[in-house]
Amino acid sequence: MKYPFAFLFVATSLCFSTATLAQEPYLGISIATPGEGSWQYAPGKFVADNEHKLSKKLYGGWNFTNQFSLEAGYLSSGYHFQSPEKNTAFANLNVKMLYTAGKVTMPLGDAWNVFGKLGVAQIRSAFSAQNGYTNSSRAVRPLLGLGLDFKMTQHLDMTLEFERDGKINHVPQQKLEAGLKWRF
Repeated sequence: MKYPFAFLFVATSLCFSTATLAQEPYLGISIATPGEGSWQYAPGKFVADNEHKLSKKLYGGWNFTNQFSLEAGYLSSGYHFQSPEKNTAFANLNVKMLYTAGKVTMPLGDAWNVFGKLGVAQIRSAFSAQNGYTNSSRAVRPLLGLGLDFKMTQHLDMTLEFERDGKINHVPQQKLEAGLKWRF
C-alpha cells in the first residue's frame, strides 16, 4: 500500500464519525419465569420444581445502529424439588448464567419494536440432594431470544422476551421474561 497513513486516517475517521458517537447504551432488569425442570429422585420417578421462584436478570448493551446492538447479562435462578412419596427427600439446583449476544431489532411503529437475539451463555449449576449427593457443572450453550419492547418514555422501555439456553442437569433453561430497559 502506497499511503498506509492515509488509509489509517480514513478508517479512524469513519470509526469516530458523528453517527458512531450518537450510539446509545442501555441497562435493563427483568424477572423471568422459573422455567421447567424435574428431579429423578428414584429410578423412573420424577418430580417437578415445587417452589417456582422467579429468576432475576440484569443486562446492559450498546446500540451500534437502530437495528443492531451487542448485549451482555447475568441471570440467577434456583429450583427446589421435593419427593411426593417421602416429604423429607428434597434437592436444590442453583443456576447462574453469564451471556453475550448480538441483537437485531425491527421497528413496528413509533413505540413498538420486535427483536431477535443470538449469542453464547456460560452456565454454572450447583445441585445438592438431601442424601448428600452434590454436583457442580459448567457449560457453554448457545442462546436464542425473541421479544418485544415498548417505548414508554424517551428513555424507558418495557420488554417482554422468550429466551432459551439449552439444558443443565436435565432442566431446560428457557424463560419468559418481563422487565424494564433504560436507554441513556
